[in-house]
Formats: sequence, C-alpha cells, structure tokens
Amino acid sequence: MNDDAIVITGFGAVTPLGHSQGFEPVPGKPDYIGRMLKGESGMVSPVGLPRFLAEMSLTSKTELAQFLTDVDQLYPLASPDDVPINAVGLVPGCSYFDLQERLGRQRRKKLKFASGRPAQLGVMATAYAVDDAGLTSGFQPQDVGVFFAADRGALPMKDWETVGRRSIIGGRPDYWMTVKACKQELDPMWPFYVMTNSAAANVALLFDFLGPNNTTSSACAAGLFVLWEAYRNLKEGRIKAAVVGGADSKLSAWDIAGFLGLTAASTRRCAPEEACAPCSKHRDGMVTGEGAACFILERLADAKARNAKIYAEVSGFGAACGAGIVETDPDAVARTVREACRDARINYDQIGMFSPHATSTPSGDWREVSGIRQALGADADKPWAYNSKGGVGHWIVPAGFASVAPAVLALYRGVIPPNVNLTPDTLDPACNLRYTMGSAVEADVQAALVLALGFGNTDVACVLKKV
Repeated sequence: MNDDAIVITGFGAVTPLGHSQGFEPVPGKPDYIGRMLKGESGMVSPVGLPRFLAEMSLTSKTELAQFLTDVDQLYPLASPDDVPINAVGLVPGCSYFDLQERLGRQRRKKLKFASGRPAQLGVMATAYAVDDAGLTSGFQPQDVGVFFAADRGALPMKDWETVGRRSIIGGRPDYWMTVKACKQELDPMWPFYVMTNSAAANVALLFDFLGPNNTTSSACAAGLFVLWEAYRNLKEGRIKAAVVGGADSKLSAWDIAGFLGLTAASTRRCAPEEACAPCSKHRDGMVTGEGAACFILERLADAKARNAKIYAEVSGFGAACGAGIVETDPDAVARTVREACRDARINYDQIGMFSPHATSTPSGDWREVSGIRQALGADADKPWAYNSKGGVGHWIVPAGFASVAPAVLALYRGVIPPNVNLTPDTLDPACNLRYTMGSAVEADVQAALVLALGFGNTDVACVLKKV
C-alpha cells in the first residue's frame, strides 16, 4: 500500500442500538458496537412515536419541563391495533440537550441552528468521529472537506403542529393562512432546518471546516456516493482530510405512509425486535427509523505523520443503474460489484466479507443476492455475509454507512457480528450466502465489499481493505 492510499482514521455513530466513538463504547450511552456483536436488535414499538418526535424537537428546558407535565394529555399512547406498523428504530440519547452537553460551551452558541432531527443526529455522530480521529488540531480549516448524505431536513414537530392548527379555515387548509402562520410562529431561521444540506452546513459551522462542502441525496445509495466523492477529492489533493457522514430520520407520518403505500414496510404482528429479518423466510418489509454515522478519511502518509489510528483502506468503487424504479435489478447489482472489484484491483476470491444492502423486503433481498452470485459465481459462497438492518433498521439515505461500519469492524478487529433474526431454519434458500448466525465470528478479513442500493435503481459498491 502506497502513501497515497486513502484510509479511515475516525468513526462515530448514533444508532437505535446505541452510540460509538471509534469502535469503543461511549460512557453513559448504550453501546452500539457491543450490542451489534451480541446480535441484538434496536427496534422498538411505534406506539409512543409522536411523543418521541415531539420531545426531540424541544430546545428549551422550560418547554421540556412543561412537555413532561402534559405529555399524557398531549400525546396519549396509541393502541397497537391502531398503528399500521409494528416497529421503528429510534436513536436514544441524542436530543438537543444531549448535543449541548457533548459539544461544550464554545460551540453551544451555534447549536440553535441544529434543531432539525437529521442535523442533530449528524452533528452528534460527527463529534464522535472528529474526537476519535483527533481532527481538531493539525489541519487548516480550508483543508478539511465535509461530504454528507442527507435528504430533506426536518421542521421540528412542535412547529408544524402549530402551523397546522392555524392554517385551517372552515375545516380546510388555507394557503395564505399557512403563509401567515409560518411567518408569525416559526423561527426566522426555519428554512435552515429543512434544507437538504442542513446537517453538512451545521457540521461546517460548528467545527469550522471550511473546505468543500457538499450533500448528496441519491436515496439509499447516497452514503457510498459521498464516500466516493470524498475519496476522489483526497486523491486529487484538493483537501487533506474529509468528514464523510450521513444522517436521516424517516419517522414522519408521511414517510411511514409512503412506505406503507409502496408495500415496502413490515406490517406483520410480532415482537418489534423480530420485525426486520433480512433474507429470512419470514421477512415482509423494511423497518424504517433514524441514524447517523461519520467517517474521517485522509491519505495514509498524513495519517502516519500524525500517528493516527488507521482502521481500514478505502480501495475502490463501482456504480450502475438498473431498469425500473423500485425493484432491484440483479444485472445492475452484478455490474456494480464487478466494477468495484476491478477498481480496487482485487480478485473475487480475495473478498472475505459481504455487507449487503438487504432491506428485508420480499423481492429485494433475493434479487440482490442473485446479482452478487451473477457477478462472483462460485466465489460468492466464500465470504462471510452480515446484514446490518436487522439490528439498526433502514436509515434510508445514509443506509450505506450502517453497512460500512461492520465491514470496517471486521477489517480492524477481525470479528463479524451475527445476523439478527436469521437462523439456518429461517434462511430463504433464494438468498443463500455464508451468513454469520447465532454468535459473532472471528475471521482474518483482508477485503470487504459493501453494497448500497437506492430507489430509482441507483446502485453503488465500495471495497475496503485491511491495513
């Protein structure tokens, strides 16, 4: 490996399983990596979802105290029979007040612009990654770029509830009353909360990173696409370090209704932690939720010069677009996998781990596996395979990062988590790969292949290597 190789030197994540700084637990928070290695699920019942969203939108201790007093009246718990889904993924310990505590006094003054939920999640994950990599010293601000995967931001729930109540005239929503309500009731900075690049802009503002700043929103493939963009910027010498993150919170009423309308969401009645079962005979759809992850990238020579920890090498990428809008196209998956391996200059038999996209939908999982087998042939049976979504749910736009994290873990620590809700008896034969089951597996993984497949049939793959 030459000194121009691009390596990962920092990692942070906030997930339904918990938090992580590097691949170690964060004191006082649930342990993401530890729970993942135990094969646990972070999925919970959705009956209290409106309460959770309302509480996460609060930025005043006075408002919080009043909310806790009135919560039963304002947000009574729904009956499970009245809720059309059975599970969601919620990130614990990542409110506005948790962010204040994490960031410290100097940055708190700027935090008022991070009220949208995706921005909260993205900033917290970035704080962990920046601290893990030691990125706050040794770099000029203009030498650090920020590359984020994100969809629209989010107007805090308390705000759209207020606007909604004031916009109704004669039982119908009125356009101009909505305009007036927004102007009178909302923070003048509210457009900043909902813009697609809210998380990336907040990260740059809070940490004083003044290099290139860009946000990509290519559905579920966006995470790996921004990783690729950061990789190219480093290879071309435009920057010396890259903050590569993604955040999303697909928990609004219209998000959930949309996935139900597409028949993509799990609706079966079971324990919430059993609802997301990629590649299982019992799978019936995705479990949506929220999460964020962030990786710090730099050139190997620079990482060595400052004696940084090095987790893995980012080695190659491939991408393709398939036919159709929703259904995964095996041919496109195969082209994506072949191109990534060619770009990384590895033979198929060198892959030691797969981290597939597998969302737990009845048709998507087997189509993805079919594409992998089409590309690799008999070599598809050799690597271990781990699907992240059984544990953390589907983060949508940054979903690729939930798949990169266990791949980096396998390369760095030589251990692969067990798949959640998958056993030899429940494995769908049409999805057959060499899955880890029951307990974590120790393995000397030299190269890992990560896949992210987005709506619109935009597919991307990344190859990571052991350092």
